[in-house]
Amino acid sequence: MWKALNENAPAVQALAALATLIVTGVLARVTWRYVQLTNRLADAAPEQLRFQQEATRAKWHELWGHVQLLNRALSELPDETRRATRDEGIRSALLWGQGDLARFQSLAAQLGSLPGTNAALVVSSMTWLRDRVEEVRAVPKERGFNYERDFPWDRWCEELKRARDRLDDVREAVKPKLTEAAAQIGVRRLIDGAPGLWDDC
Repeated sequence: MWKALNENAPAVQALAALATLIVTGVLARVTWRYVQLTNRLADAAPEQLRFQQEATRAKWHELWGHVQLLNRALSELPDETRRATRDEGIRSALLWGQGDLARFQSLAAQLGSLPGTNAALVVSSMTWLRDRVEEVRAVPKERGFNYERDFPWDRWCEELKRARDRLDDVREAVKPKLTEAAAQIGVRRLIDGAPGLWDDC
């Protein structure tokens, strides 16, 4: 056997060299594929990060939009300073939908426990306020609504103030998130200069 191997040593060496060459080629190809895959993953990472940042920014901007919508609706409702014209104010005020409140509460809860609790209080008060608005509007204007007998004005004022105050708290909680999200994509927003939402009832 050894004699046969010695006699065919050049052929055996050639086969060994060929096998080594094949293995080296396979390893080189695998390494090249791995490098390509790593590069693609590295290229995709910034895109994924940008996508996440955009999604986060969109979420907080949506919440900000809901805050502004609810603010406008609450600002149109009459408080103690507009008691004399409360019927006109209640009948002409912008009304909000339950879907608006539900989405607002869902987004605010993602800010944390306290903003989520404040949002729940806003929803509770605004649901009560809407029920009273609908009671007034159910009575024809020509007939007139008996506010002295049928309208809980003191509670109305309390619920209106609570809704405004707690909504203002949510507004203050989302402002830093907007600034942070804007900074992450290199765009600064001027938020601090936004006017106050309301006066106390």
